[in-house]
Amino acid sequence: MKILLGNLGANKNNYKNLKVEDGKVYVEKNDKTNLIASFPTRSGFMTKIAIPTIISEDKRNLIVFDLKSEMYHKTKEDKKEQGYHLYKFDLDNVIEDNKGLYYSDIDETLKKDKFVIYVNIEDVRMFNLCVSKRIVDFLFDRVRESGKDCLTIFEESGAFLEYNKNIYPYILDNQNNQFLLKFQSVSMAMRLGISELDVLEIGLEERNEKRYFYYKYMKNLGKKIEKVDIVEEDYSKRFEYIEKEEMEVEIFKTEMESELYDRG
Repeated sequence: MKILLGNLGANKNNYKNLKVEDGKVYVEKNDKTNLIASFPTRSGFMTKIAIPTIISEDKRNLIVFDLKSEMYHKTKEDKKEQGYHLYKFDLDNVIEDNKGLYYSDIDETLKKDKFVIYVNIEDVRMFNLCVSKRIVDFLFDRVRESGKDCLTIFEESGAFLEYNKNIYPYILDNQNNQFLLKFQSVSMAMRLGISELDVLEIGLEERNEKRYFYYKYMKNLGKKIEKVDIVEEDYSKRFEYIEKEEMEVEIFKTEMESELYDRG
């Protein structure tokens, strides 16, 4: 997974975990572990992160969760030119009577040399119903069985996890399918049991009376164990071990101004 953050600009070229290449700064994760993207609504995940990453990835297979087909329309021509087979289906349309046809189409798509599967929800009024549909865990299961190297860009992953617990095993033990998991916040990811991962978080800062975006990349260094003594009423002691995640933080400041939040 390689995500462009922007031009190096005035940032110091001494990053430890971010990658600087030809004057540009990237998050590059070659260890195949998942990444949490902490982006509130309308903070630009789709336009700043998802779409550029879909277009720049020209070797791995892709699964894209996409509300209202916006990412599909912005990336389909580039992916066709790169030799990808495209398959798009709308969760709104998958029902008990026709799900077998979609299952068959997914199986056929996974046989292609390079593919992008776009999973869409066209009618946002159907959102809560759509995110619970079992075709999502069917898709992840078939990708795992195929053994093919995939990157899943998971828009609104928190809502899917809330309503379909069956997808947890495919994320927690992702194997051949690396996930870019978009959450509203890090605390939301933690509440849903997604932790011990690197985090890319967007934020805003004041500079010269203007508001600019910055990225905070948090490299997970594992768990630090803190031992706490607890004295019980009978004066015997027991020990409680509290696990805390250690994060190594780096900041990349952009020149992107914000009136409030961008679309996407």
